[in-house]
Amino acid sequence: MTCCHPAETTLQYLRRGCACGPAKAMQIAAATVARCHGCLNNSLPPTGCRAVGMSFVMPGKPIIAHLRQVGELSPELQVVLLLRTNHVKHAVSHFRTACGGSNHLIQSWKREGGKSGRIKVPFSWFARGLYVIHRQHEYLISAAKSLAGKRGVAFTITYEEMQLDLSAHILKLLLAIGAVPPLDGWTGASSRLIKVGTEDMQQTLSNFHEIDAALSPKPCLHRMFVSRTPVVFDLDACHDELSALGRNATSNGGGPQAGRLALPPELCHG
Repeated sequence: MTCCHPAETTLQYLRRGCACGPAKAMQIAAATVARCHGCLNNSLPPTGCRAVGMSFVMPGKPIIAHLRQVGELSPELQVVLLLRTNHVKHAVSHFRTACGGSNHLIQSWKREGGKSGRIKVPFSWFARGLYVIHRQHEYLISAAKSLAGKRGVAFTITYEEMQLDLSAHILKLLLAIGAVPPLDGWTGASSRLIKVGTEDMQQTLSNFHEIDAALSPKPCLHRMFVSRTPVVFDLDACHDELSALGRNATSNGGGPQAGRLALPPELCHG
C-alpha cells in the first residue's frame, strides 16, 4: 500500500515551495540559498522565506517510508520534531477540542467574544487520556529518530518554549537546520493566532480538586497539572508515572480508547 505520489514529486514541491525569485533587499550567499531552497538564483524570494517543508501530526508507516525515499533523493532534508512536554495540559487541550472548544483563535475572533468553557473529566478518563498522549509522544520521538537515521533529528521544537519566546525559538530552529538567519532589524516572529485556553487548570476543569487529589501522589504529573505558566519539561519526564497510570487505567476499563480523547456530551459543559 502506498500513501503518496512519487518521491520525486514531493522533492520538486519542496525545492519550489519558497517561490524562489529576485529580492533586491536580501542578497544572500548562493550556496546557502541553494542548500535551503533548491533555488536557481542567488537571492531569497520577496517573502523572505527561509525554509520549506511538510508537517504531519501522527505519520504512519507509509508516510515515513515515503519521506525516507525523499531523504534518499535529497540528503539535505532535515527532520524537525515538534512536541508538547506537558502531557497533562496536552491531554486537556485534546479533551477541550473534542468537546467543540478551541485552543487557539484568530485575534479578531477573540475580540468578538471567542470563549473556552469549563469541562469535567472524571479521573478514569483523565488517566487514560494521559496514557494516550504518552504513547503518541513516544511514537513521534521514535518515528523522527527512525526517519532521521544517522543524521539525527536536526531540532526539537517544544510548544512551551514557543510560548515563552517564539522569536528566539524560531531563530534556534533556523540555525539548527542550516537556514538563512533573519537579517539585522528583524522584529521577531508573530502570529495572528492567540491561545484561548488558560494555563490554570482550576479555570478549565470543573472537577479540578478531584484531579488534583488523584495526581498528588504522582509528583511529576502533579507539577505539570498545577503549573500556571509555561514550563519546559524533559522529553522523558514522568515516564514511570505515565506507564503505571496507563497500566491501571487500561486494566480498569472505561475512558477514551487509544488515539481518541472524546468526552461524552454531558461532560463537555462542566
